[in-house]
Amino acid sequence: MTFAKSALSLFNLFGKSQDIFWSLVFARSLKSCGKRFRVKAFTTRIWSPENIVIGSNFTSMGNLYLYGNDGQISIGDNCSINTNIVVGSSCGTISIGNNVMIGPNVVIRAANHCYKDPTKLIRDQGHLGGSIIIGDDVWISSNCVICTNVIIGEGAVLAAGSVVVKNVAPYTVVGGVPSVEIGLRSLDRSDSNGQK
Repeated sequence: MTFAKSALSLFNLFGKSQDIFWSLVFARSLKSCGKRFRVKAFTTRIWSPENIVIGSNFTSMGNLYLYGNDGQISIGDNCSINTNIVVGSSCGTISIGNNVMIGPNVVIRAANHCYKDPTKLIRDQGHLGGSIIIGDDVWISSNCVICTNVIIGEGAVLAAGSVVVKNVAPYTVVGGVPSVEIGLRSLDRSDSNGQK
């Protein structure tokens, strides 16, 4: 084995050890956390962990930002989160069900900036919190934005790049800006996507 390969193997082993250590530290800081909580050590940021509950079998691939400040975040069991994810409850609530998959570069935010008064700077007008509820068995594809005050029904699929500003019915496929229904999940294996 070359020196470079040996060094890389050692670096990877060290990185995995760091991930395990920091996963334990983060898990213990949360209000509640199930078993098998795994995050990347140096790319995870959690604000106000006392306002965050996460179930068992949680995995994040890195660059995860959880903002529980002045709000509540609840994430169910068996959730898998890709890279570069922001979940911000700032003055609101976010509930993510069981068996939810979230692709890369997704923003889930349960608050908006107040901006109506033109005599004040937007940054001085505070936030208005709301809620986001994501049902079980939902797939949120890459680059989606989920805005406040929406319910995403069980089994829904959000196509890549969707901006969700209204409720999504169960087992519906949505896409676009703003998102609209583009299909339904079906037991008929010869669906319009050609999947079998």
